[in-house]
Amino acid sequence: SRYERIFAFEDPHFTVAFGYKDARPARFVGARYEHALLVERLVAPCPKQEPEGACGFRRSPSDADLFLRELIGPDGKTRKLNLQLIHSSAGPDDQENRDNPYQAWLSENSRERFLNAIRKSTIVLYNGHSRVGGGPDFSPPIINSAGGILYDQYKLEETNLKVLLGTLAEPGTEVELLGLLSCASSQLFEQRLQKAKRGLAVWSSHELLYFADALD
Repeated sequence: SRYERIFAFEDPHFTVAFGYKDARPARFVGARYEHALLVERLVAPCPKQEPEGACGFRRSPSDADLFLRELIGPDGKTRKLNLQLIHSSAGPDDQENRDNPYQAWLSENSRERFLNAIRKSTIVLYNGHSRVGGGPDFSPPIINSAGGILYDQYKLEETNLKVLLGTLAEPGTEVELLGLLSCASSQLFEQRLQKAKRGLAVWSSHELLYFADALD
């Protein structure tokens, strides 16, 4: 029944949002490489044994992060699938990003696009940091003078999570499946997300997720 609801539209919208994937205390930010690998997979031809997998998409001529393909729905009718990607890091170096005014704009823009996807997409997947309950996060981490992440502040304030919960509770949000591909997201988020939107399916992780896991 959920599959039928997801494909109830002639042009279903799915979204994959890449959070700010810093590797503190290292300066590396890895989300752009995960994004590039996903794009490579999406535009590749579909193998015969998996004709309806994550493949065979074409890039929109008007939006480099919008991918389109036709797919057969559960009723046997063809659907025009829209898959939107969102990325939130200006570059692969966290320190340079912090000094780049574009990063502040990009973080806010990505956050707003993610929340709009909750309202308008039937499937939304977030790939990023949990920030010990303070995520999903699209900004460089809050750090102290020594460069350490202020996890206690994230845990106490829950700023990003509260905004997400408020968006889920809005009347008419269309998301059917929300995936949080981030560390210990089952324990940190699942129950509160399902409480905010009754009937929401949540795809989450009980484990820690490392960069190699995300690439896979």
